[in-house]
Amino acid sequence: MKLTKIEIIHFGKISEKNYDLKPDLDVFFGENEAGKSTTVAFIKQIMFGFHLKNNKSAFFEDYFPLSKASPMGGRLHFQDGEHEFILQRTYASGDSKKGSLKVYLDGQEVPENVFFDKIKNIDGDFYTDSFIFNQDMLTQVNSLNQNELMERIYFLGAAQSNKLLALRKDYASHAADLFKKTGRKPIINQLINELTAKKSEVSDISNEFESYQALLLQIKKLESEQKQKQAQLVDINKENQKLLLMKQKIKNFDEYQELQKQQKNIAFSPELYDQAQSLSLEIKNLQASLDSKMQYVDQLQKQLLLQEQVKKMQALVDQKAEFLQWQNEVSQLKRNIQQLNDEIAQIQTINPDISKIENLTPEQVSNLRNELQTLKSQNTNNTQKAAIPNWAGWIIAIVGLILAFAMHNFVWLVLMLIGIGLSIWTNRESKDKGAEVDQKVAFEQKYSLNSDTFDLDSTLNLLYQIQAKQKSVLQNEADLENLNSQIKEFEVQLAHLLQVNVSNQETVISSLRDLTQELTNQTQIKSKFEQLNQEIDHLKTQLKLQKQNLLLTFSKANVQDPAEFDELRKQANIQAKLKLQLDTIRNNLGDDLDKIKNLESENNSIDQKLADLQKQAVSYQNEISDLQAKLAEIRVKQDNLADSNELFNKKQELATLQSQLQDEMLEYLSDLAVSNWIGRSLDLASNERFPKMLVSAKEYFKLLTGGRYVDLKLDKKLVVVDDQGKKKEVQYLSRGTSEQLYFALKLAFVEQIADEISLPILIDDAFVNFDNQRTEYIVKLIDKLSAKMQVLIFTNRKELASDLNSSVINLSSEVR
Repeated sequence: MKLTKIEIIHFGKISEKNYDLKPDLDVFFGENEAGKSTTVAFIKQIMFGFHLKNNKSAFFEDYFPLSKASPMGGRLHFQDGEHEFILQRTYASGDSKKGSLKVYLDGQEVPENVFFDKIKNIDGDFYTDSFIFNQDMLTQVNSLNQNELMERIYFLGAAQSNKLLALRKDYASHAADLFKKTGRKPIINQLINELTAKKSEVSDISNEFESYQALLLQIKKLESEQKQKQAQLVDINKENQKLLLMKQKIKNFDEYQELQKQQKNIAFSPELYDQAQSLSLEIKNLQASLDSKMQYVDQLQKQLLLQEQVKKMQALVDQKAEFLQWQNEVSQLKRNIQQLNDEIAQIQTINPDISKIENLTPEQVSNLRNELQTLKSQNTNNTQKAAIPNWAGWIIAIVGLILAFAMHNFVWLVLMLIGIGLSIWTNRESKDKGAEVDQKVAFEQKYSLNSDTFDLDSTLNLLYQIQAKQKSVLQNEADLENLNSQIKEFEVQLAHLLQVNVSNQETVISSLRDLTQELTNQTQIKSKFEQLNQEIDHLKTQLKLQKQNLLLTFSKANVQDPAEFDELRKQANIQAKLKLQLDTIRNNLGDDLDKIKNLESENNSIDQKLADLQKQAVSYQNEISDLQAKLAEIRVKQDNLADSNELFNKKQELATLQSQLQDEMLEYLSDLAVSNWIGRSLDLASNERFPKMLVSAKEYFKLLTGGRYVDLKLDKKLVVVDDQGKKKEVQYLSRGTSEQLYFALKLAFVEQIADEISLPILIDDAFVNFDNQRTEYIVKLIDKLSAKMQVLIFTNRKELASDLNSSVINLSSEVR
């Protein structure tokens, strides 16, 4: 069983701390007062109880929380194969000293014994002796002499050996206090001396004792006579009691006869009465249920709406999807209109000339086209003619004139004639071009259009696009108006039906949601209404049937109604009670019934016999009183004789001494027997377990001593064998080596019982006195030990914590 988690709520100086543990080895490091011993005590006390300061057992220190916190305690988690145990023990004011323990197995609370049966029902002392290694344990070892230490080591194999050794020592010591062969102070020696002296005193006196014996014989004789008279008086009283009993029986017989006269035969059937009561109760319950359901039906009927109204509501709810579609279409139409208007504005912005021709008739557009084509045709010709400037002819003429002075041929004349002709021709073309300019200006003034840049076909194409989009806008606006009209009509119907203001989509959706909920409620109400009506019909049928059964039961019982049936039952109970009285008297009379019938006439003779017996009783009582007076007188004489008779007192003292000596001898012999029995028991226990422990113990002892001692042997005594093969008895070992041997044997014992009791080993600063070399051996030992069992180390030695192959839980950083 592995300890997997420690949860401390409040314990000593520690509060609200959790530690998750590994299944092999965990190291808790902390300086002094960091909480190491507190954590060890917590583990033990959660398992075995908070005995607190009022308990003097080992390791049950007072660990009340330092602050006024409640509750004290916490939880331990144990893993047992596939199962988990959780032990939760808390202590609060008013709890028992052990606190309140709860045990959980796999999350379910179970009785405590489920856990403790797993660990063989050991107690806290056994756990401390076997599984906890601390300075207290080593201090106890150091306080022993060598022989006691050797015994402690040898008997470690026996459970509770420490207690048994202490108990054996107590019994042996107590026996020595009672008797010694040559002693004077022991009580048995003193009693023997007193008894010898008392016998000597008794032998010196005897005469007065004979007189005392004579008086004792007289007393016995008178007591015998008194006893005889008392026996006769008892017989008279018995006879008197018999007569009184017979007289009472006669009186009871008279009462018996009187009761017989009151007997009647009542025809009453308890079964039919119970059946009628059951039917009446069932009818009452059925009627109450019927009334309740009918009342509920009335309430539901008031909540039901007219079918026509429900249809209207359903129709509106059914239009919800259509309404949402309308809303979507409205939004889409608005977006379409906006988009078309934006596109129209964009086209108009790109070509402003559209606005100048959009209002022209087709005929005007045709004229515009013709005029524009004429102007464009003229522009083309002018462009071609304007290729020769009008000043080019004059330049050529001037060049020809210049050449006339420089050359003597006729080239100059030709050039001059060409230049003059060219100038005349270009001048005439300029006049034609001016006329064309006048036509262009007239066109632009008429149409406000630039004939050079205006493209009629492109502009007409854009105009047709605008007109098509404007037509689409008009169609969308018509569709939008139609949808808004439908939405408005739907909202009006909804507002009229719900009697609320419906003005937007949100209120419509909310109203439709309310209508849907109302329709659901109406459906449920209607279903419940129909179900209740069916149940009412069934109840009415059942009620009618049970009423018929009740009438049939009344008929079988020959009664008319419940009142008559109750009266009949009352009379039957009276007769039953009367019968019980008769049976009681008949049982009391028993076999004397027939005899008493014949003794009724002898009632007077019984009275006479009683009177005679009374006289005899008085006579015997007087005789007994006389005998008692004589006995008192003799006893006074006897007392006077006894006061002066030392023999009687001495014999009494002698008998007391003999009895006391016998008791002390029995106690002495008992102490010796118990001491020997405990020694023998320890021998038997150790002989059975100790050899098995030696196998593991010698391995641990070898590790602890660094190989200096390699073997342990058990002959008549326990001896150790060193690395040279030399044997050495335990009592000759050094104190440190003895501690190491005890440590090894104790670990071996825990390992041996692990198959039945598997609990974590707690080592709390048990190595504080070990030197560095021995600490290295301890590290090797713990590594080997933790491979077999779970080990928790609590230490303030940093080098030990770091050398161990495990993560370290630093208590110094957690507890302040």
